[in-house]
Amino acid sequence: MQVTETLNEGLKRGYAITVTAAELDAKVNEKLVEAQPEVEMKGFRKGKVPMALLKKQFGQRLIGEAMQETIDGAMNKHFEESGDRPAMQPDVKMTNEDWKEGDDVNVEMSYEALPEIPEVDLSGVELEKLVSKQTTQRLTKRWPTSRRPRRISKPAKTVPQQKMVIRLSSILLARLTAKPLTAAQATTTR
Repeated sequence: MQVTETLNEGLKRGYAITVTAAELDAKVNEKLVEAQPEVEMKGFRKGKVPMALLKKQFGQRLIGEAMQETIDGAMNKHFEESGDRPAMQPDVKMTNEDWKEGDDVNVEMSYEALPEIPEVDLSGVELEKLVSKQTTQRLTKRWPTSRRPRRISKPAKTVPQQKMVIRLSSILLARLTAKPLTAAQATTTR
């Protein structure tokens, strides 16, 4: 993997990242070896599927994953080494759009770095605590407005226990016997 600087003016940074085909292939093979013991395929025992067959079936999917992981790893490694902190998510573009398996991957990364903020010596700064002096006359004058009466909530209407029991028993009876309620039962339940 090769990282070369393409832009460095002010806070703007640009880099070209090249991932070789050999690195990408090694990453794909590593993922296949890791997954091989868990793969079950018709005609093979669990974990005994040949590597060539795994690569043929899952290779394309794993190439994309491996490419993403390698580029992300290169970006993170660059940020750790350089100490840059991007202001936003870096803009990453693949430059070789006609890429096919076996070619090197070329990616351009550009971002704006956060400026370095120097440490400020605060030992010479003095703070003054401001205190508001309240008189009892001012406090008593504001007292009534802060103690406004709150809305009083009314209790919910309660249903007498007798009506509730009758309604529940008639509903249960109707469900158990699978008969609809009669008009007399319906009026007593409400």
